[in-house]
Amino acid sequence: MMGRWMQKIQKGAGDAPTKPTKPSFVGSVGAPCAHFPKKHAANDPLTPQQIGWLAAVASLLEVGAGQLLERGFIDRHDLDEQHDADPRQVAALIKTNPRWHQC
Repeated sequence: MMGRWMQKIQKGAGDAPTKPTKPSFVGSVGAPCAHFPKKHAANDPLTPQQIGWLAAVASLLEVGAGQLLERGFIDRHDLDEQHDADPRQVAALIKTNPRWHQC
């Protein structure tokens, strides 16, 4: 399909090229990929696993779980994607954030 357009452009055929009869990407746009899990909406309730992980990180930092969420040290994406990470490593990483020392 693209070869036809290139030939017309190179030959200078016509001022306005015609539209292709059908796009080559039909059927692939908007198709969900089965390999990626569906993300939770921001207002979905937390799973017990997420709550446990958040509580473990908060305990290591000696703050409330709500404090981590409210101050943006942990967000919904972290809860969805990082809940398998070692809470000790996550707590250590949060402590390196310059904003942590301002709390």
